[in-house]
Amino acid sequence: MCLLNAYFFVWNPQKDPESFSKFEKIIADSKLGKPYRRRWICPSRQPQPGDQAFLQRTGPKDNGVFAKGTVTSAQYMRNDGVLAVDLSLTSLLRIGFEIPRDDIKERAKIGYNWAPMASGNVIPSEILAAIEELWAERSSAQDKGAKTQSLTQRRTHSGNSVSSTPRTSKPDYPNDMKSIRKAISVRQPWAWLIVNGHKDIENRSWATKYRGRLWIHAGGHRVTRPEYEDFVETCRARRIRTYPGIEEFETGGIVGSVEIVDCVTESRSPWFGGEYGFVLKNAQKSPFQALSGKLGIFAV
Repeated sequence: MCLLNAYFFVWNPQKDPESFSKFEKIIADSKLGKPYRRRWICPSRQPQPGDQAFLQRTGPKDNGVFAKGTVTSAQYMRNDGVLAVDLSLTSLLRIGFEIPRDDIKERAKIGYNWAPMASGNVIPSEILAAIEELWAERSSAQDKGAKTQSLTQRRTHSGNSVSSTPRTSKPDYPNDMKSIRKAISVRQPWAWLIVNGHKDIENRSWATKYRGRLWIHAGGHRVTRPEYEDFVETCRARRIRTYPGIEEFETGGIVGSVEIVDCVTESRSPWFGGEYGFVLKNAQKSPFQALSGKLGIFAV
């Protein structure tokens, strides 16, 4: 089993003005739990799915670490022949809150010159610890500034009504608590695999006569590193190319729904592991709803 690492990636706005052209929207989406997914040039083969990723802005001004997330693919070759990996960025710092490299070196108190100039360089443990500390400080300062700004805007524009609720398309299946009255609790990352339509069997030690649609409740258990590594290997084996980073799984609530159409004791599905398999169809994701789980199939 491989050990997950952290890697450094660089972005030069002068050479690549498109990647973060909608920077404020990307930040707003990240606050709502929507990661920014992007292919990133990476000449190194070292980064692997599940590894941490930190992105530094380079160029004539505003230099520093400003985004972090997870590597979600191994290195591959794009259609234009350039080697790349996929990144899922879950947290970003606005201009003025980025972490300059000199601040990182000063916090880490290192006695050597650390100056990576290309994407895909592994981050030493003492450097990583310094980045994490500084990130927590800058992120907290940014959030306080955003709250103050938001309050000021509300006072200034009290006569205007602006809705920040994202528009969503009408679901294909019933997707509200009045229509679906049952739920089953599943640990992450298996809950994610179910509601995204990858896992068509839910294995249990008990049988069920229930047929119909029910909620998938993601248990409160946080995915551990070993569990995530197993998950990544499963995704590779099933040719699932895109999947969340270790910190992106929602837990402790409803994450989607699915139909149970049968309960079997044998199946050709690669997901079947017995003793009983609930056959699943018509999976659908839904906005997260916090809810306490229970054993078995329970009423909501």
